[in-house]
Amino acid sequence: MPKTYESHIKEQAKTYLVMLNMKPEEISAILAPSATTIHRWADDEGWYRLQELRNGSTLKLGLEAVNQINLIMMQAREDGRTMTAKEVDQCAKLRKLMEGLNRELGYVSNAIEVMGSFMEYVREKDEELFKVLTEHSMQFTNKLYRELGDG
Repeated sequence: MPKTYESHIKEQAKTYLVMLNMKPEEISAILAPSATTIHRWADDEGWYRLQELRNGSTLKLGLEAVNQINLIMMQAREDGRTMTAKEVDQCAKLRKLMEGLNRELGYVSNAIEVMGSFMEYVREKDEELFKVLTEHSMQFTNKLYRELGDG
């Protein structure tokens, strides 16, 4: 019987393939599923077609990267743990992608870095406030994505 994965893993794989134009082999280096599994999901659910049709808007891609970073951070928080080395690497790659999109998104990348430092400071001072702010950050990012993400 094939191994099953949590829905957020499959959603991350879809985002990486469709929005970030990554290959299944690249995705499997970041996420747990094998390249074969990711390829099967993409075939079965039409991700390759979505990849072809995706809007190349740099703003949309940048916002999706921010959204993925937030999802990774939220999952670690919900699990009551710090981010793994693999998750930190994912966030770093997403940040690097954002920097490469264009100069206009550079400030977004820098803002994320500053916000990350601020959030760690808040976490050290007040864990409950950190949880509330993380939730608001996620909601704000989703709002921006809906309003400005061309979709």
